[in-house]
Amino acid sequence: MKWIIFFPLVLVLFNVGCIENYQNRFTLSPDKKRIELGLRENSRNLSKCIQYFQAENGEFLAVANNVSNSVEVYNLGERKLSGEIFIKTEGKYSFYRNFGFIFKTPDSLILISQNPQLIGIANKHGEVMITLPYGTDTEGNRTQMTTPYSIGAQGPILENNLLLLNQFYRADNSNGLFTKELQEDSYLIAEVNLETGECRRKPLKYPEEQIGKNIVGMYVRRVAGWDNSLVYIFSNIDGIFITRNRLNFEKCVLETNYNLSLPDRDKESINDVQAGMRYTISHDEIVDILYDAFRECYYVFVRKRSKDSTNELNIKFLYPDCFILILDKNLKHMGEVFLPDNTYSFKMKFITPEGLYISEDHLNNPSFDENYMSFRLFKLVEIY
Repeated sequence: MKWIIFFPLVLVLFNVGCIENYQNRFTLSPDKKRIELGLRENSRNLSKCIQYFQAENGEFLAVANNVSNSVEVYNLGERKLSGEIFIKTEGKYSFYRNFGFIFKTPDSLILISQNPQLIGIANKHGEVMITLPYGTDTEGNRTQMTTPYSIGAQGPILENNLLLLNQFYRADNSNGLFTKELQEDSYLIAEVNLETGECRRKPLKYPEEQIGKNIVGMYVRRVAGWDNSLVYIFSNIDGIFITRNRLNFEKCVLETNYNLSLPDRDKESINDVQAGMRYTISHDEIVDILYDAFRECYYVFVRKRSKDSTNELNIKFLYPDCFILILDKNLKHMGEVFLPDNTYSFKMKFITPEGLYISEDHLNNPSFDENYMSFRLFKLVEIY
């Protein structure tokens, strides 16, 4: 079978990318085409883990269902559920709940659990035939993955038979400050060999710009990009970081005409969940990055600060309004796109040969229907 898989607060404000006026040469244009998938009673239109892939018999979207502990597979051409892989939680060939997943082949599924720290390799029937621990590397060092979920640029990356886990910093001080000592012992990549089970830390560390910053609530996003690179964004650092050798970073300016105000959290927003949510939505935040291998460009998703940080707090936090920066393969500005508020659910998105699909299932969207999972196609269009 021939197949292709795409993986899929005291305020301290700083400005990003307002040095010059960047010309918008490209835009993302909403197309008439949209995909609407009917949902069953126990299915949801918001998931922590989705993946687009192609096979000989069509295009598919795989979606994690935490209610049924399964992976739903939708046929995008037929607009319907074509199969479901149930993962047992007890007995032989079982795994754990709240897993992330990556299709290795159409008949082989990689499952990732954060607690306990295990990787499972399952067949098309959901039977976990192999389990690999990753909590300790071959030298006895502790490894800690940030998240197993593969929405956007959060989860693990599969490179041939190596699974690259996004590692968390060593949180061993109470004041939340990232020190030089923490940097020396905080590695960004743990590499698991799926054949041998060996887990090794790669020497790539957090950038120098992180030292002295408050890291509580900070997150990391990364994506496998052009020319065998890994591209990183850090929520509390202005700029984009790229590595090809997995040893060190090159920092690039985030080129935008929008005056970003990125936050550094204060003590109140760290210790109080509601205060933290209010602070988050009242500031801009670089929340995600995707690489479009078909058009050799990147899409950077930026949460826009909300004018009202008290009303509909949970909705604004879970369904942020974003704008999209379009960068070329060298991370240079191509365009930026501002989309209507209260319309799109930016956590649910995927890339196909046609373009970028973004969920229209924002709870405040007048056309929202909980019985469907809906996506709008956006095409990259040259303006001049």
